[in-house]
Amino acid sequence: MNAEPSTLRTRAGSTLPAAAAVSLEQSGFVVLPGPFSGERFDEVADAYAAAVASAAGTDVRMGTTSTRVQDFVNRGPAFDPLYVYPPLLDAALRVVGRDFTLSSFGARTLHAGAAVLDIHVDVERDSSAWPLLGFIFMIDPFRPDNGATRFLPGSHRWAASPSQARLQDHAAQLVSACGPAGSLLVFNGSTWHGQGINDSGEPRRSLQGAFIPREGRGAIDCSQRMTPQTRERLGAVAHDVLALPDVSHRLSPDGAQSR
Repeated sequence: MNAEPSTLRTRAGSTLPAAAAVSLEQSGFVVLPGPFSGERFDEVADAYAAAVASAAGTDVRMGTTSTRVQDFVNRGPAFDPLYVYPPLLDAALRVVGRDFTLSSFGARTLHAGAAVLDIHVDVERDSSAWPLLGFIFMIDPFRPDNGATRFLPGSHRWAASPSQARLQDHAAQLVSACGPAGSLLVFNGSTWHGQGINDSGEPRRSLQGAFIPREGRGAIDCSQRMTPQTRERLGAVAHDVLALPDVSHRLSPDGAQSR
């Protein structure tokens, strides 16, 4: 018998701080401390640089404002703790519901001098991928001068979409979600948002991902792309979050991972 997703993901109880939960519910976004600090963060930053440098082919998308590299599930163990970080999973449980799965997890480098991005939502309400919980892990600090993501607080509760609105009417309400390197930005995908202008003279790097309902169509099929090396190292919670088919036999009767 498979363990229920909510049991796996909330094994440590409610791990999202109360104030953060309120901000996510009311404003639609919150910046949290990430899962890495000190030397561990330096290792992740180095692994990020190496993974981006070695990526090739269709996994790399170079746009006018940014460069993206997809599928960081399969780019080494340094990144695994991020998408199973208990406060992040708690947030996904609150926004998406019990049965959620990882839809995307990749790198994004915002180019120096990148112009402002149109305000948007990540998924429309009539999509099978709604509701969506997005997250951005800051490899570099997010500041107003380097294009930190800007949000319209409370807009996830609005019936209208950005395409139906006069965005200039809301410009004064935009709030930059800033934080030091290693911070984790978590947001409801229905919150209106977009990058600012990066006039810092330096690129701004991040890891970005999203959780959606398990029955929704993900941006990438992790089970189809997964290497044997990745599958072997992942724990039970990661198997569940990635919707891999062999979660149950990796669990002992008390819910602990078996080898």
